[in-house]
Amino acid sequence: MSDKLEINKELVLSTSHVPDHTATFINLGTPMFIVIQDGFTFRMYVSEDSAIHDCEGHAELLVLAKLAQDNDCKWLVLDCDAATYDELPTFEW
Repeated sequence: MSDKLEINKELVLSTSHVPDHTATFINLGTPMFIVIQDGFTFRMYVSEDSAIHDCEGHAELLVLAKLAQDNDCKWLVLDCDAATYDELPTFEW
C-alpha cells in the first residue's frame, strides 16, 4: 500500500525570513500562490505548476519559493515558531 500513497514535502521557515510588508501581502491574498493561513502560519503551494511570477517588492518571497521548489517541495510554510537559517536574510517586524 505504501507505494500508492502520495506524500508531499514542505519547506518550513521562520516568518522572519520575509519583511512585514511581504507578510501583509501574503495575508491579503495573492494570485501568485494558493495560500492557507492559520494564525501566524502561511502555507503556500509552490509546485512547478503553480503561478510563480516576479512580484515587485517581494523578491525575498520568490527566493524562498524557488528554494522550496529546488528541494522538491510542493509547499512553502512560513511559521513564526519555525527555525531561522543564517544563509537566508532575516527581517525585524
